Amino acid sequence: MNSLNNLFLYFKGHRLQAHLSFWMIILLFSISRNDMGSEDWSFGYTMVNAVALLITRIPSAYFLSYVTVPKLLYTKKYLLTILSFLIFAYLISVTSRVIIIYGAEPFQSAHQIVCFECPEQESLMEICTDLYKLFKVYFYENFSIAFLFLALKLLIMQNEIQKKTLSLEKDKVENELKQLKAQLNPHFLFNTLNNIYALSLKNSPKTSDSIGRLSAILDYILYRGNLISLPIKQEIDLLKDYIELEKLRYNDRLILSFNTQITSNVRIAPLILISLVENAFKHGAGSDIGNPEIHINIASTAHSIIFEIVNTTGYDKTNSKLEKIGLDNISRQLDILYGSDHLLTIKRMENQFLVKLQINL
Repeated sequence: MNSLNNLFLYFKGHRLQAHLSFWMIILLFSISRNDMGSEDWSFGYTMVNAVALLITRIPSAYFLSYVTVPKLLYTKKYLLTILSFLIFAYLISVTSRVIIIYGAEPFQSAHQIVCFECPEQESLMEICTDLYKLFKVYFYENFSIAFLFLALKLLIMQNEIQKKTLSLEKDKVENELKQLKAQLNPHFLFNTLNNIYALSLKNSPKTSDSIGRLSAILDYILYRGNLISLPIKQEIDLLKDYIELEKLRYNDRLILSFNTQITSNVRIAPLILISLVENAFKHGAGSDIGNPEIHINIASTAHSIIFEIVNTTGYDKTNSKLEKIGLDNISRQLDILYGSDHLLTIKRMENQFLVKLQINL
């Protein structure tokens, strides 16, 4: 399939070479077929006939592919188009026979090219009225090649349409993915800036460290956030920076555990896991006025990634609606990135909320 695509790509940029190659192959095939298929014709006679037929085969192919079929598809004038094709087919068949009788055969005779059982020369009237021979021999000889030419042209067009469609779909998906990420990123950036601002008001020694962590997060978002994938350890480092920044506003109230079992440094799409963690902080722990809890577990093998986060919840209905919007956003990103190779499980329990993500690699 790749070889065929490469061939199409080459011929697309070299149209003249493609057309010349096609007609050279047809000429050689006609010579070899007729030379091997008849004991009554010499090689020279076969070659002259093949060249003579090529004179009418070429306009037949281009008329069918560039006039008849486009008119049928775009003008919808079916009767007129079919009638014009039949008239053209008749004229091209007559022309083909005339070239053979009055061109090829006299040339062969003048140059003593042998035809052991050559047909008798017909008059122009006989040629025009012998519809059976015109259809059986000359229509077939000309338009069998014309339909082959059309089939190849349609195949190339279909290949180009598929590529354009895939390119448009890819662009559409990439744009949608960027929009989804753009909806999420400002949320945790805004929260983080608020936290650092609060620290600066207190002249906290943690301010500089927090700015450093925020800088690392911004660097990740700006320069790695649009990558297709990156090592999961980089995503985990991002989570650690983000969690440390979020812990600033909870002091000792937050009960948090973060466990990882990374047996293989597999790759993952960026900003997926942090979106789930942000959701737990913003809509879970953030609405719990007591001692909020967040428990995160990440495990990976060579073939899968399993992420699980459990957080306590408050009773803010507005938060519940926003939480759903955030999770719908994440779910859509996962559909785009992983399709059927992922499973996102969401469970709301009494005072707890669980999200489990499994990605099959």
